[in-house]
Amino acid sequence: MKPFAPRAGIRCSLVLMVALFFVPAQQWAQHQRSLDWYDDQSKKAIGSENYESAVRILKEAIGKYSEAVLFNLRLADLYYEKELYHLALEEYITANEKSPGGFHALNRLQRCFGFLNQNQEAVGTLEKIVSLFPEREESAVDLGWMYFKTHRLEEGVSLLLRSADRFGLTRSLAMTLGTIYSDMYEYELSRKYYLDSIDEALLEMDATFAAVAFYNLSLLEQGFYQYNSAFRYTGESLLQQDRATGHLALGELYQSRLRFREAYNEYLKGVELDHSPLNKVNLAILFQKFGMLDYALRYAEEILRSKDLAWMHYFGTDRELHLKDLHELMADIHEGLANTTRLSPSRSLPEKLRHLFVSLSHRVRSIWNRRKFRAHSLTVGRDYLKKNNFLNAYWEFYKANEPYRDVALKYLYKARDIETRVKPHAAAYYLQEEGKVRKSITLLQQSVDGFDPFWEREAMADSLIQIARIAGRDHPSRRAALNRLYELNPGALRPNGFGLPVMVQLEIERPRARAARILPRMLKESGFELLMAGSGQTPAPAANDIEDGGLLFRAEAEAVARAFTGAFAGELSLESAQSFSETLAAGYSRGFRFWLFVELKEHARFYLVELPRGSRPFSPGSSRQLEAAVRARGSLTVQAGESLKDVCARLVNMILRETYRVAPGM
Repeated sequence: MKPFAPRAGIRCSLVLMVALFFVPAQQWAQHQRSLDWYDDQSKKAIGSENYESAVRILKEAIGKYSEAVLFNLRLADLYYEKELYHLALEEYITANEKSPGGFHALNRLQRCFGFLNQNQEAVGTLEKIVSLFPEREESAVDLGWMYFKTHRLEEGVSLLLRSADRFGLTRSLAMTLGTIYSDMYEYELSRKYYLDSIDEALLEMDATFAAVAFYNLSLLEQGFYQYNSAFRYTGESLLQQDRATGHLALGELYQSRLRFREAYNEYLKGVELDHSPLNKVNLAILFQKFGMLDYALRYAEEILRSKDLAWMHYFGTDRELHLKDLHELMADIHEGLANTTRLSPSRSLPEKLRHLFVSLSHRVRSIWNRRKFRAHSLTVGRDYLKKNNFLNAYWEFYKANEPYRDVALKYLYKARDIETRVKPHAAAYYLQEEGKVRKSITLLQQSVDGFDPFWEREAMADSLIQIARIAGRDHPSRRAALNRLYELNPGALRPNGFGLPVMVQLEIERPRARAARILPRMLKESGFELLMAGSGQTPAPAANDIEDGGLLFRAEAEAVARAFTGAFAGELSLESAQSFSETLAAGYSRGFRFWLFVELKEHARFYLVELPRGSRPFSPGSSRQLEAAVRARGSLTVQAGESLKDVCARLVNMILRETYRVAPGM
């Protein structure tokens, strides 16, 4: 018998009532909230840009009304508009599972796949959209673009031509056709469709579309070596709209001419308009080409760290291609840093060992990145081969196998046979590559002669670098190549392990006489090839021409030397005019084109002077010719108590900085 059981039941009821009374108001409110309430509140939160609250409300709604697709779509759209494509993708997939076949969810789904570089998934989704919604022209255009990105070019052309029959040749269809035909090397067809798209865009006053179409047309013209047309259409693109891509294309054209300042300004404008990695890649390449390796490394490392892939959706690239190009760039940068560190003056043995250690570290990184580059080249090449894009496949296989001469040449010839049929001018570039693999100065010189001297100076410089690497140190072709390379791009010498051949005249006061041994040693360590005035070095003149009639026979060289000495003796206080004249004559006839005058007294200064060519000697006493001939100069004050080695190291570093400077202030 339990006499108190009823009282226990009453007590439990009271406890339950109290518990219910103290349920948090928020939980009770959640229990009462309707679907319409979540719909209204999420709209208000998004409208007031209170995105954290919007996400919280939408997630709560999804948990409570799991069958309703509305909240998944709204959350997905919010993520999409904030470029959070991974999160948006999950919600669009869920929305499509709840309510299959909706155009909005499918269309946003394919775009998320594209932005995340999941190109095959994007193609599959677009094919489904085109099948379900054949009336949607924009979906056909999107699928054509993705066929281009995945190298399914024939399918892209077939789809777009069918769509043009159905919808008429709209500007979007025409431009996408132009892009695909460009990748198929159908120049005339590509140009026709680009111009068709531009005509309609201009008629409809669609400046943005016209700017993009002109930019694409400029890429086509540049790809077929029609540089003047490319320059013109790039200008037209920028006139229509100030877009980053227009500055990018213009910068590339200036870079091909080795116009550093102009290219730099255009790339910088592109970066200011668009912060995507593509513009920074071009800046990094520009800095690497002109020897500004610290800047190049900073940009390249920043790009490698970037996880942003969305920008690739709008360009003809993907993650594998992007990584391939980045690792090649990193390999070139570290190779350049290895060379410039090695070619640095040292004041002591520990400093020299430190330079060697840092140089070795960069060399190892260069080798590692080069191997990564070749691995990516193989992957990209196999992908091209699957899509029957044989030209690009053979080129990638050539780059991947470049160290293996016979294999490399096999693929190089296959690529050459295809490309030169549609682009005859490409033969010069294939001569360059063959000369590099075969280590043939003759082939490389033929490539130099085949390049456009106005637009293809960058390519000429690349061939000259290879000539200088192959030729022996005393080979006339080497000095001629280095002299020409210095004229084209002074910043390219040291990163490639070279120094300028110079005749040197030292003027050192007697208390610092030991500098006459220290300075030449440091200059040699820094890569300069020296011929010292007054040293008795009088090599016999070569008997063959060195560069464009520049070689002088002994009598002509001596005449130039006399005129040169007469013009500059007063200006530069030469004390050994006779010995200098002899050295000048001998060096000039052996391909030395630059004279380095160094003075070390209570102050230090230097001049780097370019000698006259051929039969154009200086007129005695011509200060105007002197000023025009000076390529670099500098001065510094010798500090009280400063050691002679420190003074010499500072002086040589100044000579290096000013001699190889590409642009003032850089």
